Amino acid sequence: VSYGGSHLLAEFAGLGILMGMKAYGRSYHRDDMRNEFLGVAWFMINEIESIWGLKNVTQEKVLQQNEHRLAALINSDQGKFVYKIASPWKTKEALEKDTAVFDFLLEKNFAHIPKLRKKVDGKNFEQVGGRYVYVLEYIEGKTPESSVETYQKLGEIAAALHSIKDYPYRTDFDPAVIVKTNFKKNAEKLTFGEEFLKIANTLPDFSKFPQTVIHTDIAPINSVERADGSL
Repeated sequence: VSYGGSHLLAEFAGLGILMGMKAYGRSYHRDDMRNEFLGVAWFMINEIESIWGLKNVTQEKVLQQNEHRLAALINSDQGKFVYKIASPWKTKEALEKDTAVFDFLLEKNFAHIPKLRKKVDGKNFEQVGGRYVYVLEYIEGKTPESSVETYQKLGEIAAALHSIKDYPYRTDFDPAVIVKTNFKKNAEKLTFGEEFLKIANTLPDFSKFPQTVIHTDIAPINSVERADGSL
């Protein structure tokens, strides 16, 4: 399994998101986005107990916030969790796919992923003010160092992930289309554009490969190192 392949697919994913935003005319003013986050966050603190069956919920801190999404750490009698407000272009169908992977990997005994907190009604996420919200187990730890040892561990985790079979969903991204359109445009801006396209055109037909789960951005910054050194 090539660890570099995950980064290649990450580029595909990024290009796909940008194309999707352009295709659907998604545009959000920063002030509107900030106000929307504040409204959704207020709702979460006041309603999360009844929706996710938690008691005495308090918000500890915001872990990530940008123009598109927010993740915040909360504490409760049942433990610590992270609630996430999904990007505005995420549809219900897309989020159903995204959250289904938590159930799938749990069934496959894959240990390197947080558990999804189910709602009281057994569903995976809640729609709040037009945005989708879901809750994850909080993993105690730190961001691992960018070292050879860390990347070796991540490579082993990626190999284990890619070896899992029977994933029921197919990706919406088509690498062949991206190579023919976006890569060609990018090559025109590069002094080594011809060589860039030669490499891009050697990519195989991904549709012929076995269907499995692929993390599109495996890196130390997206990982948590537990006290015992595991990721």
